[in-house]
Amino acid sequence: MLAKLITGTAYIKWKNSDQTLIERYSIKISDMYKTSFLERVARKSEQYHAKFGHNPLKANAIFVLWSVGQLFKFKRSMRPKADDICRIGFLLKGGIGDILMTLNFLQNFYESMEGAFVFDVYVATKRGLFETVQTLCREQNFVQQVLPDSKLQRDYDLFVEIVRYPKILHFNESKIAALSPKLHQWCQVVDKFHRENSVVYRYATHGDYIGVKLAALQGRNRLQQADIGNLIQIESLFHPRIQTNVQETLARFSLLGKRFITLQRGVGGGNRNVSTRLWPLEHYETLVALIKKRIPEVCVVQVGTEKNLAIRGVDVDLRDKTSFEDIMVLLRESSCHIDGECGLVHLRHFLAGGTSIVLFGPTDESFFGYAENINMRYEGCPGGCEWMTAAYSLRCPRGFAENQCLTKLLPESVLIKVMETLKASAMSMKLDHAS
Repeated sequence: MLAKLITGTAYIKWKNSDQTLIERYSIKISDMYKTSFLERVARKSEQYHAKFGHNPLKANAIFVLWSVGQLFKFKRSMRPKADDICRIGFLLKGGIGDILMTLNFLQNFYESMEGAFVFDVYVATKRGLFETVQTLCREQNFVQQVLPDSKLQRDYDLFVEIVRYPKILHFNESKIAALSPKLHQWCQVVDKFHRENSVVYRYATHGDYIGVKLAALQGRNRLQQADIGNLIQIESLFHPRIQTNVQETLARFSLLGKRFITLQRGVGGGNRNVSTRLWPLEHYETLVALIKKRIPEVCVVQVGTEKNLAIRGVDVDLRDKTSFEDIMVLLRESSCHIDGECGLVHLRHFLAGGTSIVLFGPTDESFFGYAENINMRYEGCPGGCEWMTAAYSLRCPRGFAENQCLTKLLPESVLIKVMETLKASAMSMKLDHAS
């Protein structure tokens, strides 16, 4: 009892101080982040309730499988090398949009730090994500290798997990302090942030909402969200390399020499066709009909997966008929891309493909949007309700039967922006040819 009282008193004193655990007790960050099984259970339960709350049987089944998997997990200690190179491993999590943001963060991180570094990237092998990240990291000077998360090497001086915010899992403090004081400072800032704001690391829960609001309050948007303390000053530096022959790719889809626009109706996770983040299918079909009537010379191309519903009236349906490399070509070469706020919009941005017309629902356009895009929502809805409620993606948090942010965004208003974008694109092409 006395020991508990002393420990509790010491904890309260530390909690009220400005010192980190490292500064006061010289505790390794790797030890600090050893969370208990019950804590992991609580977090996972919250995530599954938010994601599958409408289907308790599915939620319970997935939770049981996860719990069984925990029985076979074990931690392997790191064995850093005694040399002058700082080896850092990054575990990338989330969807393709999150991973693009993280790769841009890593390039900025790599260029801002002092010293000799080696960066390895780890990613899950599910749903082709590993191959996608390999494609994105080709010819990137800040990544030495992309590895599956099941084959962790053990010679890292620093190991970091990133979805939206970085979380340090291992830290060789003495070596990093000697090799790179700036990196050492960054680790301390991230350590303190994680200790004081652990809720923002509970992804796919209300923690995401708090994480967005906190970053915005501190002057950052989604592109800069991982820059805790604004130490790195994130810019849009990452540019995926297209290695395939662009002309041959366009010819294969009968698009060579044609002006075309791409569109997609789909979001990641859960039921890809039932979400408050999606513009109604009938609106997409009305828009396609309007485009064909007003600008018939423009080819309309639907991209995405077979899980996305077909949009009636498109000229070319490429759902599930493209590789990731093909998608990069199509997004970069299209005169306009129409979509909700999702991974393809972020990919087109990093490819410098030009303007996208982004139809915003629950996510906040001021946080997730890009300056070159036309970010639209119904003006009668303030938006920004992502993760205000656990079921925000299924039911409007304002209590409406439909998500008015998108259902009241009419195809006619989107058509006006499409025509403005195509006109600007044509003028840009003329200027390029003239120069």
